[in-house]
This record gives sequence, C-alpha cells and structure tokens, in this order.
Amino acid sequence: MTDDNSVLPTSGNLVIIGNGMVGHHLVKTLVEQGDASPWTIHVFAGENRPAYDRVHLSALFDDQTPEDLCLSPEQWYRDNRVTLHLNDEVVEIDRDTKTVVTAAGVRQEYDALVLATGSYPFVPPIPGHEHENCLVYRTVDDLDAIKRCAGNAKRGVVVGGGLLGLEAANALRLLGLETHVVEFAPQLMPVQLDETGGALLRKEVEALGVHIHTGMKTERIDAGEQHTLRMDFEGHEPLETDMIVFSAGIRPQTAWAAGAAWNWVNAAASWWTTSAAPRTRRSSRSANARSGTTGSSGWWRRATPWRAPWPRC
Repeated sequence: MTDDNSVLPTSGNLVIIGNGMVGHHLVKTLVEQGDASPWTIHVFAGENRPAYDRVHLSALFDDQTPEDLCLSPEQWYRDNRVTLHLNDEVVEIDRDTKTVVTAAGVRQEYDALVLATGSYPFVPPIPGHEHENCLVYRTVDDLDAIKRCAGNAKRGVVVGGGLLGLEAANALRLLGLETHVVEFAPQLMPVQLDETGGALLRKEVEALGVHIHTGMKTERIDAGEQHTLRMDFEGHEPLETDMIVFSAGIRPQTAWAAGAAWNWVNAAASWWTTSAAPRTRRSSRSANARSGTTGSSGWWRRATPWRAPWPRC
C-alpha cells in the first residue's frame, strides 16, 4: 500500500512486514517473475527463523525438523538480494516520513509498504488461563514449549476443535499423552463441516484414542487434585489435566498500528493487489491453496476415508 492512493510506485524501497507463508509467497513470486529487480526489498519478521509451513507443525512430532518445514533458507534471501530482518518486529509506522521502526530501533524508509502481519492465537479470557501450563499452538517456539511441558505430563487438553485444534491434539497424542479436545460448538470443525461431516470426523478421531468433548463452555481453570489443573465447565463435570493448549481461533496482528490512523479497508489490501504488480494479485490466495489452509490437510484427513466437502482454493 501507499499513503498516496493516486500514485503507485514501481521501484524504490519495498518493506514487507511479516515473513509468514503469505509474506514469503509474495517475495518468492516477485523474484520468480522478475518483478523484484527494481526494488530494494526489506522483510521484517517477529520470529527468529525464516518462513515455514505453519499448517503442518505437528509433523515436528513425527520425525520432521524445523528445517524440513522451512520454505526458503536464509541463503535464498541473500542470493536474491532480499534483506531479511529476523526476530525484530515492527512496532511503529510513521506515515509522514514513510518509515517503519522496529523493536530493536531499526528505522527503515519505504516507498511501498506491504502488511503481511498475519495473526496471533486467541486465548479466551477464562480465569486461570495465565497458568504456565496453559499454552498456545501457533509457532515452532510454541511447539518447543509444548514438548517441555509434556515431559512432566500424562494428560493434555486442547481447547478448540477446529483444524489447528485437531493438529494440536495430534501433537499431544504423538507425545504419548492421554489427549482430550474440548469444543464449545456441538461438533468438531463447525465452520467447515455440517452436522453429518462433524459426526464422521469425531468417530474417526476418537478411533485414534482422542477423547472428544463438544458443547462444553470452560468457566474456570483451577489447581487440580490428581493432575496439575482442573477445568470447570458450565453444566458439566470438571476435567483434570496436566496441560492445556489453546487453539480457539486467531486475531489479526494490529498492535503496530496503534495511533497510525489507518484506513483499515486500505490497510488490509496490500499495494500490489491494485496495479503495481498485476501478476501477483492472487499471491495470498495462492499461498493458502498451496499450503492447504483453505482445504483438507493434516493427520485427521489421512485417518479418514472421506474427502473434505469444501474447495481447496
């Protein structure tokens, strides 16, 4: 995007905030289609490693390494004259001077700015969710924390029965924990599946030894008696567990925009989607289609004989 909607630059400093799957796909597309040469490209990433396949994180518990999930190594960025700033989040955007400021104090001017900041895991404000054994499932570092916690655990609960929630449940299962999934809706994957599909999925997942609890609203997390934690539910018996993994949806990363007076319709649509680089207009959609984030993927699909009834692109 640009601050002057009437003029779209075609060269200069291109700053991309975010090195997730979509941000990476944009850079790769620009390089492969020859559109990167007029630009000096800077990519800022909050994590300490280059973009990776976030959809298949649970593969890290099944003989895969973070390097196996990496989409492009650091050397690829250097070879293509892309400056990758790892572990340095953008905390401020100065629209008057067209400058971004990072947590480490780096100030980088831009002629064009792409917002590919992605999202963060939503943790419901349940009393007790601050416990050290309450974790999230979103990044490689999150999985490292889950591994450490699981080393002293026998039972684990995933809050959220969506796609990533089931991937998180598989992670706990592969770690040898007695695994439970707690879902507020009356079925698994309520956004993607109808009632029949949800019932079929539940049957297949339970056949793998995962305990499913649907229609459950968590009211409080307290200390347990036989396990570390106790989850209290509205209208249901409590469930004790040693660790809880929240996978209850995501929220957009917008903290950097505080005080920037963004027009959110424009901020949500990156500059190249209009006319500056027409050949990459569908980059975010293509990235999702290739990764499987809008279609069927993961261990639960491999466990089931049916195909997901929604489109992959």
